[in-house]
Amino acid sequence: MTLILLIEDEPLIAELYRAVLTEGKYEVITAFNKRSAVELIERLKPRLVLLDLMIPIGSGEDFIEYDHPVGFDVLEWIRHHPGCKETKVIVITNLDSDDNKRMAESLGAVLYLVKAGMEPHELVRHVDSVLSGG
Repeated sequence: MTLILLIEDEPLIAELYRAVLTEGKYEVITAFNKRSAVELIERLKPRLVLLDLMIPIGSGEDFIEYDHPVGFDVLEWIRHHPGCKETKVIVITNLDSDDNKRMAESLGAVLYLVKAGMEPHELVRHVDSVLSGG
């Protein structure tokens, strides 16, 4: 079963995406902040990361830095970590911005999806395509 790490700080959205992805052939692990995401990526080496850009740094007293999408830090870490050369990343965000899209692509994201314009089952189609090399 293909392992996917979903990095999403909104529990309802995370559960919705997890549910549609596990209906098929995917095992989905969820991280809710940067610290847990990096730890899980390093430990589990998922084949695909679904990455929200607006996530907190950690839990508890840490908060989302609204002037800097923390997800970009995670994407940059993935691209520079030697154990993640084969890890594919799909950005899933509500930041509908050409600048953010260009930044994500320059950091190696294979897709940039805007949550507000996408039905949950469309995510499965995109994941299938990316993982099959399409």
